[in-house]
Amino acid sequence: MHKQRVIIIGIDGGTWDVFNPMIEQGLMPDLLSLKTTGCSGILMSTDPPSTPPGWTTLMTGMLPGKHRVIGFDEYDHLTDTMRYTNSSSIAVETMWSYLSRLGYRVASLNMPQTYPPFQVNGIMVSGFGCPGMDCQFSWPPAFKQKILDSIPDYDLTLGWNGGQDMIDPQAFSRAITTTIKRLDYERQLFDLACQECDWDILLFQLHQIDSFLHRGWGYTIPGALSDRPHLQSQLHKMFQAFDKLIGYLAASCQPNGSVMIVSDHGHGPAPKAQIKPNVALRQTGYLKTRRSLKRIGNRIIKNCRKLTGKTTHFQSGETRIREKLMIDARHTRAFCINAVGYCSVVINLKGRQKEGIVEPSDYHETINNLKHLFESIEDPDSGNKIFQRAVTPAELYGIDARNDCRFGDVIFFPYPQYGLSRSTKGDSILKYSSNPYKGCHRKEGMYVLNGPSFKSGLNLNASIADIVPTLYGIMQVDLPENLDGRILHEALNYKLETQYTNSAPVTDTGTKRLSESDEALIHQRLVNMGYL
Repeated sequence: MHKQRVIIIGIDGGTWDVFNPMIEQGLMPDLLSLKTTGCSGILMSTDPPSTPPGWTTLMTGMLPGKHRVIGFDEYDHLTDTMRYTNSSSIAVETMWSYLSRLGYRVASLNMPQTYPPFQVNGIMVSGFGCPGMDCQFSWPPAFKQKILDSIPDYDLTLGWNGGQDMIDPQAFSRAITTTIKRLDYERQLFDLACQECDWDILLFQLHQIDSFLHRGWGYTIPGALSDRPHLQSQLHKMFQAFDKLIGYLAASCQPNGSVMIVSDHGHGPAPKAQIKPNVALRQTGYLKTRRSLKRIGNRIIKNCRKLTGKTTHFQSGETRIREKLMIDARHTRAFCINAVGYCSVVINLKGRQKEGIVEPSDYHETINNLKHLFESIEDPDSGNKIFQRAVTPAELYGIDARNDCRFGDVIFFPYPQYGLSRSTKGDSILKYSSNPYKGCHRKEGMYVLNGPSFKSGLNLNASIADIVPTLYGIMQVDLPENLDGRILHEALNYKLETQYTNSAPVTDTGTKRLSESDEALIHQRLVNMGYL
């Protein structure tokens, strides 16, 4: 096989549950063509099925236990802070660095977890997790100004300003208009990247569909807008515009190159209720909050800063988690640090945290007791369990949490109909929702592999960790030994002999801390996008 060009089209939140009905209505002919003449199927996401670990696995071919990114933020037990993850959080080599070392020209556009951008043999434009247009979001640095000069209205925040309740038809129409406009900006960015870099491999991440589905999943269900044809027409125009962009991007590699369409996770209806694990911990005596004048004072300061437009430490990812949650560390044995798709609970371990109170000899017993506690919680409406499994980082990722508890000491995964909240407030463990249109992540994503290397019309389920090994295979480069994924040999038109090379060492240099203003901007962006 000769050297070929490869484009990877990353669709954040892409799912056949949405795309297949649109294809059946004739709205996505380009995606249909790529699917029917290539290999496709469900692409299983990471645990949890979230943007940061999903795309980081896509960039590395490794699961979170190795690349060390599990969410938007991570816990540092040495400083007792939560800080937003970024490109420096990735503990293994990305495909951008690996292929650059081998002399390939690469282009990474809009990928999450690539801020701050790093040096590659080509170009990089940071995506989700980038504070905004004022920061240095490109490599080489001069490419940023070329983007701003050529596309003056280009906006890394995708134009979502928060508060867009899709129950309101006007908000629905604004979201459609915004999405279509942003898709055109993405086409312009792609053209600019092609002028800047004669790339061998390009990955373009498109976040628009995920942004829409978080607020408008219910509108994509077949028949949902049959009684409102004007809204249905707008929805169809958005998916037609998205399909045209997919076709435009794919054409850059056809007929001799390869097209890989992948999503980081799937999507489904939003949970009927939010679980508040910290309330459960408080009610069972594991956690105690501070009810004091200091708490009232902090709330007044926070409200005053909101009124004056100043950032608050509460918004920053580098804030002491116990200050955020108003935890009384002297009387707290465990607390939930993360609640986006999964629940990470940290034990307040003596000798590890400065204010730890749980004896190391009680560590494993405490974990077992926490597992029993959460596995026994039931929904009072149905009597059904609300958590489907409880695991330790060692069981899930092979990580000893006693030395590295960034993922927590025990991780709980709720059933799909339940979401999560880190709040310590209130007396009820469940907070019910009434919005029928919102959506949230599912593990079942989607993919398409198309080009001379791949079989036509094959349906094959795969893991998101399999994409990088398959990419390396068709590009005829040696595979690093520590990849978690595999080459999808069943999808190939030819037999491929796999060659391995020594992997770049796993590093743990620690996440480089961003400024407080950058942290606040990232926080607000997550709120606007519906993640917080």
